[in-house]
Amino acid sequence: MRNKYDQAQDQGMPIVERVLEVAEHHGVPMTQVALAWHWAKGVTVPISWAVCSQNAWMMLSPR
Repeated sequence: MRNKYDQAQDQGMPIVERVLEVAEHHGVPMTQVALAWHWAKGVTVPISWAVCSQNAWMMLSPR
């Protein structure tokens, strides 16, 4: 039985898989790839949990 989110998941999974592929290729976290893609597209929204710049850079640094 399909639910109302199945279509979104069907559309989103190829993107998630590609982000994982790029992250593994470059040896960086998926969050870093996703944020870099957003910034390259001109998206500049605040990261809600990043109350200081150190938290934001923690998400971007390789683990």
